[in-house]
Amino acid sequence: PIDCDTLVLETTFGSPQYVFPDQKEVTDEFIAWVEKEARSNLVVLAGYSLGKAQELTKISNLAGFTPLVHESIFEMNEIYKAHGKDVGNYELLDHNIKEFSVLIIPPQLINRFLLATLKEFDSRKIVSAIATGWAYARGFDKLFSLSNHADYNDLIEYVKLANPKLVLTDHGQCEEFSRKLNRLGFRSKPLKQHKQQVLFDF
Repeated sequence: PIDCDTLVLETTFGSPQYVFPDQKEVTDEFIAWVEKEARSNLVVLAGYSLGKAQELTKISNLAGFTPLVHESIFEMNEIYKAHGKDVGNYELLDHNIKEFSVLIIPPQLINRFLLATLKEFDSRKIVSAIATGWAYARGFDKLFSLSNHADYNDLIEYVKLANPKLVLTDHGQCEEFSRKLNRLGFRSKPLKQHKQQVLFDF
């Protein structure tokens, strides 16, 4: 964080209920789960194509499996690789599910119909997990609290370190977090309450 006059802060997890466990512990638990489940089942992992899916690709490799990945994830993984970021081995999803034990797909494409179709297509048991900071599993068998967003405590710490004269909060719990900052002695406003036309409206 650098000192600033105005800080625009993205507050997806700007509520005290969103305090994440140690990320290394979560990752280690995730690796162990994939390693165990993928021995005899088809493991379906849900993660956003950019950022989360690369973590899931690496986790799958650390668990000892080369994952099959959706086209959008494959493209992002290739960009990572081109820029020297090693996410491990992966293969493009292309009618080859039976050859693999781990499948990574963006969460918006996974629903009960897809899982039912996979079950019809493959004789193995289908087990699924989602990597997200949100505290609900949405029909997945397992939830792992991996998030690319700062949690509540991280957001508070960032504001203290940046020491801004004004904090504009946006997204998620922006109003709740703004009230908290005002109680802590910072001047803060949520962006969504105002119809801003120019910067100086604030």
